[in-house]
Amino acid sequence: MSTLKTNNIEHLDASSPSIQLDVGGGIVVAGVITATSMDLTSSDGFTVGTGASVSSPATNVLVLGTNDTERLRIFSDGRIGINTTTVSFGRVQLTQESDTDEGGIGIVDSTISRSMRLYCTAASAVINSGNGGSGNLVLNEGSGNVGIGTDNPISGRGTSGKVLKVYGYGTNSIISVQAIEGVNDRNAILELLASGNGGSAAEIVFGNTDTTPLTNSPLVFSSYYSGSTVERARISNTGNFQIANGNLVFSTSGTGIDFSATGDGPTVDSEILDDYEEGTFTPTLSGFTNAGIFQTAQYIKIGRLVNVFINIYQSSNNMSFTNTATISNLPFTTITNFHTSINAEALTVGGAMQTINAYIQPTTPVIQIRQASDASDKRHLLVHAAYYVNA
Repeated sequence: MSTLKTNNIEHLDASSPSIQLDVGGGIVVAGVITATSMDLTSSDGFTVGTGASVSSPATNVLVLGTNDTERLRIFSDGRIGINTTTVSFGRVQLTQESDTDEGGIGIVDSTISRSMRLYCTAASAVINSGNGGSGNLVLNEGSGNVGIGTDNPISGRGTSGKVLKVYGYGTNSIISVQAIEGVNDRNAILELLASGNGGSAAEIVFGNTDTTPLTNSPLVFSSYYSGSTVERARISNTGNFQIANGNLVFSTSGTGIDFSATGDGPTVDSEILDDYEEGTFTPTLSGFTNAGIFQTAQYIKIGRLVNVFINIYQSSNNMSFTNTATISNLPFTTITNFHTSINAEALTVGGAMQTINAYIQPTTPVIQIRQASDASDKRHLLVHAAYYVNA
């Protein structure tokens, strides 16, 4: 083996050097090594400059380092690891030193005035436009659609223009969208599909048709039912809320429709209409003879006001009742300290009507009859009572 030791090799002209040195089949020319190959048998590699290194710690593995620290590793199958000695995710993996906006990947424009950042935390993957997400983020500038959780972002409505199609997974999927824009401000559609429910869809449509401007169109809410998307409600451009097919249901007792915008009374206690109910009930009679049957015993409750309709019928035309007869078991109890006068009439077999005096006592569900005239041989007793309840 021969050894050459020298402090300096000089040449006259780099384009036509007068000093050449043959090194393993290569040539040192004016301080430049030109070689067909270089074989490093040691895994320690070699140093380039100060602190930079090139090494091969394993077969077909190339490692680049700086500051005496490994920075990049290329594996035999082409996978690349940055700041990591293993690649577990994808073909290129960057392992962050910190889970911050500056800890991931940054892409800047040609003037270095705008950047995009990609990084991860223990809970989320983050894409920011600008420092901390302070800039605008545009997805797909061209004519294609954008899919989240799907590789087929095609609108179920078949409309033209850009479509953001979002899939939610699981029975409790939540998707939050602040805004979506359609082409030429027409018929923008937000379509929500839950894969946990057999791919059923719900839609929020801004606009009505492809030719109707967004500024003059309703906001339409639809749901999926029996194989098709069905409109459920809409807000018109004049502000009216319309329910197409269904009911407005308040799930909490005491809530309802607020009429506070029209407070016209001298003293207003409440302007919430919180109840509507209608049905039938079975009254209990006392002080009646040959009372017959209840042809009608119905009620309608609107807020705190209850209307009761009773028709007692006796086909034998011989119904009678005493001066203290009662009709009890009304569907609701009256409020405290409030007597309610009611309308009652008795109909004889000949068709003559007789007015009956009656009232409802406070805090009771009982109609008290006060009859001063003849109360025998009646065919019908007709009662209409409107009274006030606590709630």
